[in-house]
Amino acid sequence: MKFFFSRKIFALKVVVLLLFTNNSNSQTTYKVIYKVEPILQEKIDDKSESTKQIVKKIVEYARNTNYVLIANQKNSIFKKEEQLQIGNKDRLEHIYIKGSKLFTSFNEKIYTDFENYSIIFIRNLLDRNFTVKRSFHEFNWKINDSVKTILGLKARNAKGAYYDPISDKKIEVDVWFTPSIPLSAGPDIFMGLPGLIVEIHLKKAIISVSTIEENIETDIKSLKSNNVLTQEEFENMILKLNSKILKDFN
Repeated sequence: MKFFFSRKIFALKVVVLLLFTNNSNSQTTYKVIYKVEPILQEKIDDKSESTKQIVKKIVEYARNTNYVLIANQKNSIFKKEEQLQIGNKDRLEHIYIKGSKLFTSFNEKIYTDFENYSIIFIRNLLDRNFTVKRSFHEFNWKINDSVKTILGLKARNAKGAYYDPISDKKIEVDVWFTPSIPLSAGPDIFMGLPGLIVEIHLKKAIISVSTIEENIETDIKSLKSNNVLTQEEFENMILKLNSKILKDFN
């Protein structure tokens, strides 16, 4: 009888330990830094010297721009990494910064609620910031057998596509994710795989992990705004803006 009860107590301890461990893992927060490698869509050899210098400077700015993802299994925040500001930016520097953003077309910031399958993002259009809340994008990920090592982690390949309302096009994406980090997160809107996305191949850039830090002590706060648009409202606004641009152009 004594042996029977000791086995029950041992089993109870194991269950409690497993519950505590799983809860602890679910609360693990990671800080992930992503870097950008721009892809030029056309050669610049035949361009003027001034154009070459501007393009090279824009590429340089893109390469020196890092993005940070703070994430756990409940939520995440993704944004451009804060950089030291020195003095006032001149007109050319503003051109370089704006041009460098075109390689990724990332949102200004994006908050993800994994438990409710929703995101809140800030998008800059025509020098105005708009805050939008919507459900996850549908990527219809297809995981294949390709495997490689990224930052010492075993990564698997997946391909997917999503609709972009701004360009009004279906965008194809090729990503690598690592199941060893149990987060369904990634840069910007890219998520929904059984592991952290560590590399993305887009048409204009390759975004890849440079550092991963575990057990970060920080609160992940949602984005707040007095005027949050729904996805439908946001897409209707884009249609109006496009119509106005075409009208002004003609």
